[in-house]
Amino acid sequence: MTMTVNGFTRRTDSIDIDDCRGMAIVRIMVTLAIIAIVSTVALPISRDHLDSTHAAQAIADIGAIEIAISRYRAQNRGELPGSLADLNLNVEQWRDPWGNAYAYINLEANVPVSQARTDYDRSIVNRDYDLYSMGKDGRSASAFNNPVARDDVVRGLSGSYYGTVADYPKARTNLE
Repeated sequence: MTMTVNGFTRRTDSIDIDDCRGMAIVRIMVTLAIIAIVSTVALPISRDHLDSTHAAQAIADIGAIEIAISRYRAQNRGELPGSLADLNLNVEQWRDPWGNAYAYINLEANVPVSQARTDYDRSIVNRDYDLYSMGKDGRSASAFNNPVARDDVVRGLSGSYYGTVADYPKARTNLE
């Protein structure tokens, strides 16, 4: 089809409305495919980042609780608190980033050795007290060999290590 306007001739093609609809559907499908590919790559990365952020927060919390325990010990003739509630810091209300209460076991209070956490060599992890988060799954085991304990965030080597059980040094370290 040709059209003349002000002495100029212009050729115009008629556009079929069904062709426009077909192109729109193709564009939508391509856009959805791109979004699916990007989300497939981005979601695991963001999940890993969130897990490491939560572990870092739990490590910081454990460090703050340890400072409160040290202060308590200095004010009470070297005695450790019986529980986190003895710290009078509302620590009992503290929750780890996954919503679980922090666990504390005073190992100097005649606690059975079976309650103490052990590393990969079955050596006791701490001599004074255990302080840890049960991690993302909210479950824990006293032995680091147990897969349930791998996501726990722990204070280990009597305060020389803070981190996840999965990252805990595998080689036996002398604590004495």
